[in-house]
Amino acid sequence: MQYANEGCTIMEIDFLYTSDGEIVGSHLFEHLDGFSFNNRPTLEEFENTKLEGKFLGITFDWLIEQLENFPEIRIIFDSKENNTLSLLEDMVEKANEKDFDLLSRMIIQVYSIENYNEIKNNLALNFTTFWFTNYKSNYTNFQIQKYFGDKEDVETIVLSCLDWWFYHQTAFHFDKKIAVHTVNGSSAVNFLADRGANYIFVDRF
Repeated sequence: MQYANEGCTIMEIDFLYTSDGEIVGSHLFEHLDGFSFNNRPTLEEFENTKLEGKFLGITFDWLIEQLENFPEIRIIFDSKENNTLSLLEDMVEKANEKDFDLLSRMIIQVYSIENYNEIKNNLALNFTTFWFTNYKSNYTNFQIQKYFGDKEDVETIVLSCLDWWFYHQTAFHFDKKIAVHTVNGSSAVNFLADRGANYIFVDRF
């Protein structure tokens, strides 16, 4: 948890199932030699194959241990799984088995108004903080405002750099915080921050 030790308190993690149904932190397994989204490792293979030949991957058990050690950290949930609702249900169930309160430590990214509603309507998933990210639905700014403007628990709107630039240039205003993804390089980060972006997704803290 190098970033936690350096003062980062919000981190995004993509979650996937392994081929044997365990939950791990990975984007599409593309950094795991010999594996991919369509050729998933087992949990044992994931634990014993280093990412890019250097790093151990994030297992769900390891993540819970780290969250217990760093109580200030919150995790932004993301996933390329088709059924994120089932994935979240499994994550909460596994955390409950460990007597760990996952609900208060997760920021749930939702990808459409339908995705938001299905999670909100699930009584087992009493998450309190949501971010809407627009990379799957490609809503217009007016649609985003219509769907999420009155949702108090949707705290942040996540936009791509191009969508943010259009948002900024047209002086559109959401009554929400704005996050921009994914930006690397201090000059670009400063450019966005100086123009009102509240959060900026970076690959390196």
